[in-house]
Amino acid sequence: MTNTLNDNTVYYTIINKKKLKFKVTMILNERLETLQAKYVLSCMLKHFGIKEEPIYKSKSGKPYFKKQNIFFNYSHSNNYIACAISNYEVGIDIEETDRVINSVMIKICNFNQDTELEELVRREAYCKLSGNGIAMFFDKNNFKDIDASGITISNDEYICSIFSDCFNPSFQSIDI
Repeated sequence: MTNTLNDNTVYYTIINKKKLKFKVTMILNERLETLQAKYVLSCMLKHFGIKEEPIYKSKSGKPYFKKQNIFFNYSHSNNYIACAISNYEVGIDIEETDRVINSVMIKICNFNQDTELEELVRREAYCKLSGNGIAMFFDKNNFKDIDASGITISNDEYICSIFSDCFNPSFQSIDI
């Protein structure tokens, strides 16, 4: 039985790398974390019966499929991989709660000291959604409507934010 992507739903998964069965050493110039993230994406596509295709990158570095209107994004931290797929553009970022943010970045970005890590994760995911990357990261005015299209999931180990350009998206975790 094949699952289907609902029109306004962003499907995501968060996986502890220690539980990932895909293990490989460095291959050419591609980092292990990227290979693991692509493997998780492949498992998500298989879950929905979507044919895997080559991944291309935009000028700003955002990954995409050329031949299908399935959108995806992935992120990795030391111990986790987060991946999202949808019928709409998505951006996702994950960081572990023990990450220390550079004090210069905190000052430049005008982060609130109590929520600086969450703000960092939310901004990175939002930038990845837009495809503009770090170019828009430092101006707080770029994030005025950030709550409209995303969610943030957190626990003692990580903070993960997911954004979509769908109006009023729903978010659903899937276990792969």
